[in-house]
Amino acid sequence: MYLPFELYLNDILIKHGTTGVSSAVELNPWLLNNGTYKVTIKFFPDVGGDTVVNMGKEQLPYRLDFYKVIINDNRDIEQESEPINLPLITTNEDLPYFKQSWDIEVKDLPYELEGWQNGQDLSTWDKETLQKKVIAYYEKLRTILNNGDANSFNHLCVQRDKETNVFNYDYNSRIVLEEFENSSRRIREYAKGNMVPIKKYTIKIYGKNNQLVSLERVDKENMREGVLRTLEPDGAIRIYNIKLYLPKDSDEFVIIRK
Repeated sequence: MYLPFELYLNDILIKHGTTGVSSAVELNPWLLNNGTYKVTIKFFPDVGGDTVVNMGKEQLPYRLDFYKVIINDNRDIEQESEPINLPLITTNEDLPYFKQSWDIEVKDLPYELEGWQNGQDLSTWDKETLQKKVIAYYEKLRTILNNGDANSFNHLCVQRDKETNVFNYDYNSRIVLEEFENSSRRIREYAKGNMVPIKKYTIKIYGKNNQLVSLERVDKENMREGVLRTLEPDGAIRIYNIKLYLPKDSDEFVIIRK
């Protein structure tokens, strides 16, 4: 893809870029079970370019492909299916942005996840009330990270981590433990005392049933990125991208995905 884009699965933003991308995007984190899913792509004007997207321009990518792959215990690809082409229907029309959707069928997923399926429909909330609640939760997370409190942050990520191990097929307990320890170390070494204030954000609700929510930056340089971020003495920046849901029987948000 050679244009700024957003890629959605069942109305959940799963990938975006300001300059395009030329790599695969794993759908597994967003597949809770077998069934039919909607993939949507949006293309936007090139940064600093025209105010419209002309769908006849040669810079437009000519196709997207959907693959099924089988991986081994080392996460190396053992088998890759023939690509299912998701063709772009283009015209020479000037548009503020381009959008197209396809239905894809997933048949052989060897697991089923609860994920956010039992979450509340956040579109039914009063917008101001919901925004205050979401911001308060993010501020709590920022404080935890700024204190270098890896234990508290990891405790809030337990459900996310359990499901991540399933859809990543991470059955090696040693590798899982090493990643957990590395994540904790990074919080203690890099997040402690280096979290910047939460600013320049908007609240975004995602999913076909409006069950996921996140705070995202709206400034041009960091559009769509997470608001939980460090600014370290050497200038390095680390971003904690998270999506939350609110269980139907709870008043407390749960971190469910990165």
